[in-house]
Amino acid sequence: MEVVTSARSVASDSVGFVMGPIWARDGAGAVTDEGLTFDAVYDELRRELALRYLADRTMAITEVAYLLGYSEPSAFHRAFKRWTGATPAEARRRAA
Repeated sequence: MEVVTSARSVASDSVGFVMGPIWARDGAGAVTDEGLTFDAVYDELRRELALRYLADRTMAITEVAYLLGYSEPSAFHRAFKRWTGATPAEARRRAA
């Protein structure tokens, strides 16, 4: 059984799986053939997952933050607002 030490290591594996050989060849710090950095792909993955998780009203916003690898809900709130222009609570209300 593998112990996950960070969300970033999971994301790196996920991005590598999705992007296949171009990611494995370039590595996490490099730019892909499409001109994307690991951080840009990782950020987009987190944004998409946040929107999916927030659509599930049974999941607390703090749980969403934790699942996305944020150690503090406030960091998730700032990132989500940067991505969407709304807070997680506002986005959840709009989706209802």
